[in-house]
Amino acid sequence: RTEDEIKKTRYVDISMKAVGNMVDITQNVRRMYAVQEGKADVQCLPMALNAAIEQVRFLFQAPLTHKNLELCYDQHKHNAVVVMVDSVSFVHQVLGNIFSNAVKFSAPGQAIHVHVEQGPAGYVRLIIRDEGIGMPEFLLSQLFSVSAKTTRPGTSGERGTGYGMHLMKTFVEKYGGDVQVESREGETDHGTTFTLLLKGNLA
Repeated sequence: RTEDEIKKTRYVDISMKAVGNMVDITQNVRRMYAVQEGKADVQCLPMALNAAIEQVRFLFQAPLTHKNLELCYDQHKHNAVVVMVDSVSFVHQVLGNIFSNAVKFSAPGQAIHVHVEQGPAGYVRLIIRDEGIGMPEFLLSQLFSVSAKTTRPGTSGERGTGYGMHLMKTFVEKYGGDVQVESREGETDHGTTFTLLLKGNLA
């Protein structure tokens, strides 16, 4: 095949994947409201963490490239990690909101680090750490509140809705897990770390 044909095939593949993601998002938004209103529940099934991270990398490819941000994740080291989640909400509402914030508050040239470690029996800890500007204590304390105004512009003027963190926590709890957040605003020591406790295994 010619180089033009290869490029066209690649663009078609990317477009088809993007359309599939849009359909997933639309369906997930409807299901999210149903879950919040108690009209539906979340069905958790095994999902390979590598597959989830690959989808997130695809979704955030443009902003990561635009800000020259490095996603540090050892897929070979975590190749056997499986978590019990609803795959669509996990990628779009949980990881999507965490990565959106990480990209939003990181400066060009920084990195986002993803790591997994053993948690209590039957659980793993998924740790996502950025090197961004961090959050003041008053914002951190209200981060998961649906009524508090926690949104603020990113390092490149990015805007947000302020509801993402509440939705993220809602879904993690529906999986039977938990989420903790730490943040620092120092001149040299700064950034935010999300630690998700999820049902799953490392091997």
